[in-house]
Amino acid sequence: MKIGLSCPISWEPLRRFLPDGIQLPQPLIFNFGAELAAALVDQGHEVHIFTLCHHFHGEMHVAGRGLHLHIAGYREGGWRYTLDMYRTECACLRRMMAAYPCEVIHAHWSYEFALPAVTSPVRAVVSLRDNPWKVLWMFRPKSYRLMHLVLAYRVLWHARHLVVASDYLARYARRLHLFRHEISVIPNAVADYCFSASPRRQSEGKVCFASITNGFMGCKNVDTLLRAFGRLRGMVSTPCELRLYGWPHGVGEATQQWAAAHGLAEGVVFCGQQAHGKMIADVRKHADVLVHPSREESFGNVIAEAMAIGIPTVVGAASGAAPWVAGNGAAGLLVDVDRTESMTEGMRRLAEDSALRQRLGNQAHALANERYRLRNVVQRHQDLYQMISTASGRK
Repeated sequence: MKIGLSCPISWEPLRRFLPDGIQLPQPLIFNFGAELAAALVDQGHEVHIFTLCHHFHGEMHVAGRGLHLHIAGYREGGWRYTLDMYRTECACLRRMMAAYPCEVIHAHWSYEFALPAVTSPVRAVVSLRDNPWKVLWMFRPKSYRLMHLVLAYRVLWHARHLVVASDYLARYARRLHLFRHEISVIPNAVADYCFSASPRRQSEGKVCFASITNGFMGCKNVDTLLRAFGRLRGMVSTPCELRLYGWPHGVGEATQQWAAAHGLAEGVVFCGQQAHGKMIADVRKHADVLVHPSREESFGNVIAEAMAIGIPTVVGAASGAAPWVAGNGAAGLLVDVDRTESMTEGMRRLAEDSALRQRLGNQAHALANERYRLRNVVQRHQDLYQMISTASGRK
């Protein structure tokens, strides 16, 4: 098939299909889009990627082995596309889609990458990847988030095929009453290198908790995690460690400064941002439990990656898709991440019970193999594309 992907992208998983030495603009990072594209090319499909990059002007078209890149740029100054809802960017994507027609186009996110696909004469499917009402509530700037909300409604009004990564997003889409067609729940995939051959073997010694977030307070809620860990260390006799990955959790960065000022840095290892493969290897080596304090997730890749390693998780019972990703408790414990005491209690149970950690880690690993393996997720996408491309009608 000739398949188009309209989405942010990451270049590294695609380098093996591209001409040697090709210089590409800095992309908006979306690893799953790149992994899906690479897997589709490996299956023999011709894949066209339609994408936008900041600080890039004009258009760029690159032909590789089974892969074609069509790149345009955002206008400088976010106020420009906030005022007109990406009018210029959408027109550019629509023009490139018309010039390089595909049997089906899969647009990711319900914003500027989706509107050109669902309003042009092409069979299209949209992946709804967040709840724009929750995004508007939790994040700034509000004008930008409000524009995204309006854009999402326009996309859902036109879309006929919708993919969501979790049951949580499926319920949200149905509540809108704008989307009247079938919704396919296809989770995000976890890269094969994240999977351990078997679940991590739990020991009776020191228990290492890990957390992977980009952000500190607010939605990411790392300050509550630090308070919970501080309480935990005063409650249990088992030695405990907390390793924080992501931004700004490195040595000397904002999280460490805050923790030191509040007397909560003891026992915490500030690992900071790392290359994804290096971080996964470090978590596999050290961590016994993943604690994910986020208040809202439309999926939660780090939860699925921890499950692939074979370690149990502690996630918010009301944190969007997080409990669904973790098997509604099959892969770990569900807590109230807004209450320090609840998070502490979940961590305490796992710190003091190695048999519970092992059982939940085993179940997490089995569920990740079944649900999040890349080959299984790609096959479900291929089946959907085939269904859409052979269906009668305009889209």
